[in-house]
This record gives sequence, structure tokens and C-alpha cells, in this order.
Amino acid sequence: MNDNERLFSRAGEGVVLGSMIIDPVCIDKVLTFVSVEDFALPEHKTIFQTILDLRSEGQAVDGFMVRNRLEERNCLEKVGGTEYLQKVLDNVPSSANAEYYAKIVKEKAKRRKLIEVGEQIKKTIESDDPVGESVFQIQQIAAGLDGAVEGNGNSQPIVKSLADVKPLPIDWFWYNRIPLGMLTLVLGDPGLGKSFFTLYMAAKVSTGGTWPDGDGLPNNSAPLGSVVILTAEDDLAHTVRPRLDSLGADVSKIISLEGVRIKDEDGRDYQEYFNLQHDIPALQKTVRSCKDCKLVIIDPLSAYLGGNIDSHRDSDVRSVLAPLVELAEKFDVAVVGVMHLNKNTTGKVVYRAMGSIAFTAAARTVWLVSTDPNDPDSRRRLLTPAKHNILIDPTGLAFELNNGRVEFENEPVNITADEALNTVESPERDRAKQWLSELLPSGTSIAGTEIQKKAEAEGISIRTLNRAKRELNVVSYPSQQTEGKRPQWFWRIE
Repeated sequence: MNDNERLFSRAGEGVVLGSMIIDPVCIDKVLTFVSVEDFALPEHKTIFQTILDLRSEGQAVDGFMVRNRLEERNCLEKVGGTEYLQKVLDNVPSSANAEYYAKIVKEKAKRRKLIEVGEQIKKTIESDDPVGESVFQIQQIAAGLDGAVEGNGNSQPIVKSLADVKPLPIDWFWYNRIPLGMLTLVLGDPGLGKSFFTLYMAAKVSTGGTWPDGDGLPNNSAPLGSVVILTAEDDLAHTVRPRLDSLGADVSKIISLEGVRIKDEDGRDYQEYFNLQHDIPALQKTVRSCKDCKLVIIDPLSAYLGGNIDSHRDSDVRSVLAPLVELAEKFDVAVVGVMHLNKNTTGKVVYRAMGSIAFTAAARTVWLVSTDPNDPDSRRRLLTPAKHNILIDPTGLAFELNNGRVEFENEPVNITADEALNTVESPERDRAKQWLSELLPSGTSIAGTEIQKKAEAEGISIRTLNRAKRELNVVSYPSQQTEGKRPQWFWRIE
């Protein structure tokens, strides 16, 4: 084996890239092992980063899109042109071995890191610095390995007997929906009311208002207190304040954290945007200054990650969210982060948050705001549970936005977030599709009004029937018009 083969594997890197392109589902798996820095070849770094950029933007990841994006950035020829991209794809018949080769890429990267550190240590030893200073420098260099060598023999286990762990009950911000002292995520596509919903909660907290599903529950009111808001997409004067006023909030108890002040090298103050990577202490000071803070809203969470953070890399996301989770627990506040969905239309909702699965893994509860799947063109919105491992048989809720107010329906919604996004079939719609397909065998036409009457007799709602109609590609066509009478509409399956 020559030195190049010991330090990097062109074929291994190519298999990883090709697998990500032909099967984007494996991207998350690959990212648990490697980052862009782990690729040895510059052209592979560029292709890898291009895939991540397309993914983070919610774009499709395939050979065509990767080639176009490289061409847009004038990088296509630098990576070897269309011919090299096609060669990478041709050498990968399937993505089955993506994880295996990702581990190889990571091992090669660790080897290169070890060699780099070894060279730095060698230079330090050969220097004319005092021995004590050289030893200190070597210790600092070795500390920078960042886990390149696994199985550190000096590590000692830290253990705790479960007999010494005191069981604690859940403190509720909103009973059986959102806990205090923990991170909650609210997911959804743009423009559906995620931000409105979080401001609704802020208004309730500022006045100690009653939750819409509070009748008969042990804690039916929001905890009275203050709210801290971080919002990157909505203007305070034109959007946030008017919405809070419409929702009846006590705005004197709601503050916005707009940034942080930092001193430069000359001692002069300047302002920067808040980011979770460095500014958790500033958020702690803000929460502490409120004294009775009960809610922190971060909208959207992705806007506050800070530079040098790869939102698709699990370790990066965990490192940013861990201090935020600790803050929630320390101050016993509900931290609610808002996130957009990616463009993937398959899979469970917990895998559809924009970025790494580490986002939803860090949250104790995850809620989806979506349209009504049975009537997507209506103003009706659903709030359904996507992750609820600390909740007891949670139900969803339905609401509408009317004249700046969030108006919840009285009846619960008994579907999951996956059913709301149609990533799985709901039993009601599945039954309606089966019933309609049996009612309309091939070549059969029946008047729409008659079908609706039969559906109602079967206990199938018009909304569910219309949804089944669309999914079965049922077409409507008018009968021949009779003078003085309106045409009758018939249904048939194409």
C-alpha cells in the first residue's frame, strides 16, 4: 500500500458521494460519520458541500441538480466536469455500502490528522525552546486531536446508581402538550401559522389565560409570567406587536432579544446578531432579568445556530442545542423552537425537520402545524403530535386564524402528524378510498349528489370523501344539459 492509499481512498470517497446522489435517504446516515473536512480531495469536498447545500435548501438531490448547482457556481470543471460526475455515479450501483465507505473515509481522515499532529510535535521537539515550554506545547497540540484517536486509555467511566436518582414529575407549561424545563419544536411549512401559534402561547402566558382544551384538566391555565422572543423573520413593529395586540397579550411582559453587544479589540462596543453557539450566557441573563419568565420562543431555530455550524451534522447540532436544553431545565422555562419542513414528501414527520435528526432528538415534544388533509384549501389548521414520548395519549387540535386571532375548535383531532401530512394513511381515508373504489368499478358513472348521500349514510364525511376522490383520480363531468335545467355532475374513476 503506497502513502496515498494509506491517507485517502478516492474510490471510497466516490462511493459515498455517489450513494448520496442516487439515494438521498442515506444522506443522514452518511452525516453521522463524516463531514466535509473528512474528504481528502478538493473536488470531493466541493461535491459533498453542494449536496448538503441542496438538501438544506429543500431542493431535490440528484445528478442533474448537483451538476446544475456546480455549473452555477463555476465549479463544474474544477471537479472534473460532467464526465467525472457521471463516472462517480456509474461506479455506485446502489447505496447499500454507503455507511461502510463513510467509515473508511473517516478513518483515513483520522490517519491524516494523526500525521499532522505528529509533524507538529516533531517540530516542537526539534525547536530550541526550553524543555518545559516544549512539553506544554506538545500537550496543547495533543489536546487538539478532537477524538481522532478513539479508545483513550486514560479515560475513566463516570457512573451513577439509579438508586441515587430521584424520580421527578413533569411540570407542565400546557398540560399534556408542552412541558416546562424542556425543549419543544413546532414544525410546518411557511405561511401556515407556526409563528401565530407561538405568539398565541405568549399572549396566554402574559395574562395567565386558559388553554382551549382546559375544561376538566388539572391545570387548565397557562402559567402567568414573562416571555422572551427571538424572531428573525417577522418585524416587531409591523408584525409581532400587532399580532400580540390582536391576541390580547400584556405586551409589558413580553421582550424581544434582538442581539448582543460585544467589545472589539479597542474596547469599543458593537452589536451582533444573537447566536446559540456563543451567546447562551446573554440569553441566560435575559431570562434571569425577567424573574418570572415561563416561555422562550426561537423563531426560526435555524436562524440562530451561528457560523461554522453544519445543520445537517448531528454532532454540530447537539453541541448547539445541549446548552439550550440545560437553560430550559435550569430556569424551568418552556423553550419552543420553530422549524420549517424539508421538501421530502415521504417518511415520518420527525425526519422532515430542516436539517439533522438531532433537532427532533433533542426535543421532548414535537408538534406539527399543517393544513387539514381532507380540505387543504380551507383556513382550517391542525396542530398534531409528531413526537410525544413524555405525553399520555395526546390528541391534536384544530384552529383558524380570523382577524388576527387564533380560534381553536372545541373538539380534539384524533390523527397523528404523519397522518396529517399523508405520510401514512389515516384509517378514515383508507376506508373511504376502499368504499369509493368498490362503488365505482371501471366504466361506472354515478351522480355526485347520490355518492355524497351514500357516503353520509356510511359515516364518511364529505371532506374525507373529497380527499379519497382526489387520491383515486376520480373525474367529474356534466350530463348533457337540458334546456332550462342545470347539468347534473357524475363521477367516474379514470
